[in-house]
Amino acid sequence: FDFIKLPNGATEQDSSVWVNAIEKIFKHIPVKIKKAIKGISFSGQMHGSVFVDSNGDVIRNVILWNDQRTIAEVDYLNNKFPMEKILEKTGNVFLTGFTAPKVLWLKNNEPVNFKKVNKILLPKDYLIFLLSGEYATDYSDAIGTSYLNIQSKTWDQEIIRELGIEENQLPKLFNSSDVIGTIDKNMADKFGLSHEVKIVAGGGDNPIGAIGMGMVQEGDVSCSFGTSGVVYSPTKELKVDPVGRTHSFISSTSEYYLMGVSLSTASSINWMMENILESKDFGTLFGVEMFERDVTDIIFTPYLNGERTPHFDSKIRAAFLNM
Repeated sequence: FDFIKLPNGATEQDSSVWVNAIEKIFKHIPVKIKKAIKGISFSGQMHGSVFVDSNGDVIRNVILWNDQRTIAEVDYLNNKFPMEKILEKTGNVFLTGFTAPKVLWLKNNEPVNFKKVNKILLPKDYLIFLLSGEYATDYSDAIGTSYLNIQSKTWDQEIIRELGIEENQLPKLFNSSDVIGTIDKNMADKFGLSHEVKIVAGGGDNPIGAIGMGMVQEGDVSCSFGTSGVVYSPTKELKVDPVGRTHSFISSTSEYYLMGVSLSTASSINWMMENILESKDFGTLFGVEMFERDVTDIIFTPYLNGERTPHFDSKIRAAFLNM
């Protein structure tokens, strides 16, 4: 995935990886299909911070959703805003993965870069900007920043003031299905698309994926495994865990959902393959004796990079138990 791993649990990515991926996609789409395209929308990883300057250029590597460097900033923000107050404002306590602590980290640790910031975007929103020239986001992605007010669906002035930023540094807010503009003519020509192609806001990966799985009715529950593991359940009304163990977010259908996230799920399997079995054949993993038994006493706690649900502890670490 071209992640850049740094000390203290920090993870970054070069935004050019995404740009190159888009170019490859359009390169392989047949001309006939490209001419028929009417609209483009996005599903993107949540919480990442893309800092761009007044020219629209990315200032530094993107700080990703699973980055754990912001422990001091999270402690500061959670002390600044009492739990009851921040849960009422955003539906969640401040966590290391969310965008708000990353903004504060940049202010505290890279003041030169912080002064260059013209816009703070989420990963998919940077691609929206590249294709349309518009600075836009949607509610389902914006709620993961920890500075969108979940009650009013507006940028929370008290929080962004504490971060040292202004509202004009943030993108405009849309519903996931809203058309935010048309494709930039230069980009249309580059990819062989019509100048009339509409750009639609889209949403965060999990809320968009939930629609694809049909997880839109209250009582539905899905469990998905990627780098992280996610349990997702939509709700008609806003429901907030009083101690913040689960996430309360806005869905791509403009309702709400509850979510629990384990940071290392499939990534734990990759770790096992590379470091223990020294193999790329996943059949090897499931041929290991401990997995052939119906019951094993050995327990692996998958905290390779801290944890979010239900512990929200960036310092917790993995272990094999009952060896």
